[in-house]
Amino acid sequence: MTVVVPFFNVKSYLEECVDSILRQTLTDLEVILVDDGSTDGSHDIAARYVGKDKRVRLVAQANQGPGAARNAGVAHARGTYLTFVDSDDRLPPDALAILVDSARGNNANIAAGAIRRFNSTRSWVPAWAKNVHSDALHGVQLAQFPSLLRNNYPVAKVYKRQFWLSQELSFRTGVIYEDQPLIAQMLSRAGSINVVPDVVYDYRAREDRSSISQRPEEVKDLRDRTEAWQLTLDALRAEADAPVLEGWYETVYGTHFHWYLNNQSISDAGYWQILSTSAQSLLRYEPPGLLDKLSPEKRVAVRLLQENRHQAFLDFRESGGYELSNFGTRITPIGIEHSLPLSADAVSALPQNALVSFPEQLELRQEVIRGQWDLGAGPVQLRLSGFAYIDYVDLADVETRVELFATHKRSGEILAAHVEKSDDALLRPAQHPAGFDIDGSGYVASFELGGPTRLSLGSWTFSIRVTSGRFTVTEPLRNLSAKAGFVEEASRIIDDHVRIRVASNANRHVGVSLLVDEPKFIVYSVRSTGRDVTMAFRAGWPLPPTVMLSAGRTKLAHTRAHRGRDGNFQVSVTLPENESGRRRSWEVGVRDVFGRFVPLVCSAGLNPTKHSGIGKIHVGPTPTGGLRIDDCPHGYIRIEAVTALDDHSLEVSGDVHPAAGWSGYELECENAEIAAASGLTRDPLTVQGRFRADPLHPGGHPAVSTTVTGLAQGPDGRRSAVPVILGRGVLDELPLLVPGSGLIAQRAKGRSLSLRLTKASHSEGTRV
Repeated sequence: MTVVVPFFNVKSYLEECVDSILRQTLTDLEVILVDDGSTDGSHDIAARYVGKDKRVRLVAQANQGPGAARNAGVAHARGTYLTFVDSDDRLPPDALAILVDSARGNNANIAAGAIRRFNSTRSWVPAWAKNVHSDALHGVQLAQFPSLLRNNYPVAKVYKRQFWLSQELSFRTGVIYEDQPLIAQMLSRAGSINVVPDVVYDYRAREDRSSISQRPEEVKDLRDRTEAWQLTLDALRAEADAPVLEGWYETVYGTHFHWYLNNQSISDAGYWQILSTSAQSLLRYEPPGLLDKLSPEKRVAVRLLQENRHQAFLDFRESGGYELSNFGTRITPIGIEHSLPLSADAVSALPQNALVSFPEQLELRQEVIRGQWDLGAGPVQLRLSGFAYIDYVDLADVETRVELFATHKRSGEILAAHVEKSDDALLRPAQHPAGFDIDGSGYVASFELGGPTRLSLGSWTFSIRVTSGRFTVTEPLRNLSAKAGFVEEASRIIDDHVRIRVASNANRHVGVSLLVDEPKFIVYSVRSTGRDVTMAFRAGWPLPPTVMLSAGRTKLAHTRAHRGRDGNFQVSVTLPENESGRRRSWEVGVRDVFGRFVPLVCSAGLNPTKHSGIGKIHVGPTPTGGLRIDDCPHGYIRIEAVTALDDHSLEVSGDVHPAAGWSGYELECENAEIAAASGLTRDPLTVQGRFRADPLHPGGHPAVSTTVTGLAQGPDGRRSAVPVILGRGVLDELPLLVPGSGLIAQRAKGRSLSLRLTKASHSEGTRV
């Protein structure tokens, strides 16, 4: 596998980029760093990597631009597969393994994954990923899936190197958009493309806008872009099928144009004229009906551009026309018509129905807020609660129905949920378009999963269907809230041997699914003494397996398990010493006959934390139902109850698991807007905290979030932070709203507790 990294004056970013490549779980790499004439010390940084890692090679050239640098990297490549990484970006740890494994599986020419944007404060997956990377596809051609042209970048892909070389194409030089028409041609010519839903690339959005590809307001950028459009159009017209050409036009009209239309430079007559001339040139080969595929505000903008109505467009833009949600709607026989701010001149340029969102364009706003298991005496039930509504439909005007289904991927078997409406204040979006009533969008859906004879093994996909008046929209169920305690409790064992797991993805373009399998190793007993953890488990084969501990890349092999009198296996593992003062987490598994790490799975009746004793070791389930050991050198606090009180406060209580010599455990949160009455300790082994929103300002308080932390006093008299870990019962209840206060208890990273204060006032009530 060859990774080509062109760089020029990026000393602030280069180390982060190269480190992310060298830390890949796929280790069979050659990394070719191509210095395109750097003068800021970047070359020295690259040279240091060559000296300390034999997988890294350095190629230097006079400054010729990224196209020439990538071409130089390709010329030096020796790997079976080829990929490109820009020097200010980074790769998630499993990125290359995911892409190469996918490509190898069916000998694909190209494997393409999703991109995530990030800056110094946040990361996000672009909205277009929902239409491109929501499902895994294998062995497709671009004509079968032209939507992939939205991911028309050289990065986030692996290419078979021999396929790349056989096309006899190269990056253009001396221009900004050097990768076009090259990448569109590569995608069009590939006989087999795999599309993976995983995020495989982190693309930096520089706040200082120093990247040459992030300056659409500049005339040079615009000229280079219009040239790339024309070259790509000529290439695709010459060699691609009609669906590919249409997919490319949809990307240009639906996305690229608006980077230039919706920035301040568009008010300049010369800038406008360059863009308008290009649009008129593209109009000559525009596929029939293409404008109907655009959303109304983009349809208006493109049409005004094609008609060279500069002032009409400026009036539209300055009136907020790009913000579709700011304007009212009316339901018509053919769709939803939007009341956009248009002058008479603008209206005269538009085709009929230009302001209509057609039924096939309608989308859902949806999120699953809470999940719960019911493992009582009757059939196993899964309850999912959330909200869903059709965008831009006022629910005050129409009757709305929400339906949820689970469909078996192979057999097509369908399991329908019983769905009831809910007015729970938490089952609403944090933000929604003003002027649109969404009361009635909350729901509680119950799936009766039954025993193994009723629920087929394999993968099930969830879907959600919303009917509002004459419109019906069906989508994959998405957006399982990361704030839900259910994220940590998404797996259960039923009938002693069948695991049911709700699988979600932190990247919201991927749908929620239900996985049903029979794990090979199921733990039914755990106890701990000191640093020794003893487990009893059932295994799917007769040979005693070797139990292992895994923490990231660190894997420790332990004594082979032995068979007990009951026919099951037992093993004791001793945790390595932890002198860091910080919590360290280990996942427990076994090494199978192929040498692979296979996680142990918690049985139905096992609540391991109840059997782990008092001390520094916490044993509990992972989100997938595996077994995790938390080594907490200073002890920990386990939260057993979170209760909303009548005085608008939140009471948090739990058990203390102290380390030797530590005492005075208490809860606190550090935020000026949330007052904490901490340290209400009843005895040395329990802890209690009470939190409330401070008296609100006349205009309401700001939205804030803070984590509930633990403190304890060490042998030296100093106070230090200790982990706060949520128990299973509490996770089932989160998120939890304190009525009338705007205070919400929710899950934070792992099994910790966060308090969120919504922007509300006591008199207004709470809208979340």
